[in-house]
Amino acid sequence: MTDNQRMKVLELLQNSEFRRMSVEEQESIKERNRKKIINEPVVRDALKKLASE
Repeated sequence: MTDNQRMKVLELLQNSEFRRMSVEEQESIKERNRKKIINEPVVRDALKKLASE
């Protein structure tokens, strides 16, 4: 099994777990991920640049 195939299997497992969660749990995870993305230095700098234009 290649790394790519392993990643695909892992992704499918995570997706099925995600769908079994309640809406509140899903929203909580989405919000956490959104905050992680916004706090990435590259993204944060890009957002600051956009805001200053």
